[in-house]
Amino acid sequence: MALSLRTGGSQVSGLAAPPHKNNQLKLKYLGFGFYKDSKIKEWKCRAHQDSIVKLKRKLKELTCRKTPGKVREKIEKINQVTRGWINYYALCSMKTAMTAIDAHLRTRLRVIIWKQWKVPKKRQWGLQKLGVGKDLARLTSYCGDRY
Repeated sequence: MALSLRTGGSQVSGLAAPPHKNNQLKLKYLGFGFYKDSKIKEWKCRAHQDSIVKLKRKLKELTCRKTPGKVREKIEKINQVTRGWINYYALCSMKTAMTAIDAHLRTRLRVIIWKQWKVPKKRQWGLQKLGVGKDLARLTSYCGDRY
């Protein structure tokens, strides 16, 4: 008895459940969701919506402004979580979801840094250190607590 491998790759077949909307299934298996690609007429996997919500909740917990600690430590922890999540879902197509999460995460980190620079003088100093001109840094830092 010999073991033989197929070189054609794996296929999802025998899916009896009717597609939900946009050729998606409500099926969730180990955090993966499945959809039918309309261009090549094949089933593909992606991170299930529940898994994406769970990641967003975890990142929100890590970027909470109330939790003490340095920004560098928070970024290291965020990197660990996102690296693990991306490696787990490496087979999936998740570019759209990750770009939205990335944009939201960058905004939350900017708010954390802005709140750490509590007084306008410190905000102006921080902005100038990052390369913003003196006049624009002054206008931005003395505009109030807008994030």
